[in-house]
Amino acid sequence: MKKINKWFWVWNLEEEKQFLETKAKEGLILKGVKLGSYYFEESNPQKLVYQMDFKGFDQKISEDEYIQLYEDAGWHFVARLGSWYYFCQEGNEGIDLSIFNDNSSKAAVYKRIMAFLLLTGFPLYFQVIFIFPNLSNSSLEFPNFHFFIRIFIIFVAILHFSAFVKIYSMHKQAIGGIKE
Repeated sequence: MKKINKWFWVWNLEEEKQFLETKAKEGLILKGVKLGSYYFEESNPQKLVYQMDFKGFDQKISEDEYIQLYEDAGWHFVARLGSWYYFCQEGNEGIDLSIFNDNSSKAAVYKRIMAFLLLTGFPLYFQVIFIFPNLSNSSLEFPNFHFFIRIFIIFVAILHFSAFVKIYSMHKQAIGGIKE
């Protein structure tokens, strides 16, 4: 088992997909994913197509049924990281094997990601908007613990908000490409 540490943001799905496909051509087949780490098994070089899907909080379908839907369509379940599911199948020249090959399905994925970001971001924004203004000024002086916590939470909130804006723009772009 070979571990490769690499970081991809949620809006870098195509780069992550290309990374995994390149590794398969080099003889490294994805077997597991953890935050910032990919685990590969050495094999013969293969032409594999990888796809990722974000299930989010969808409780209408169980995980087994969800994976079975993809396997019925010819995809092999490889790994899971939180709500992200990784699938692969052997590639065929000239055939588009993308799971999300139209703008409406891409928009639906972005919508699920935005819903997740809104739900997870609520505690951050609540802290910044309601709690921070009510803290006493004496607890926010430089060497104090609250000073560092405040800076950290504001930093994370900015990153979170910028991720939401980026996904929202990708969602709008996908919707704009839908032709009726």
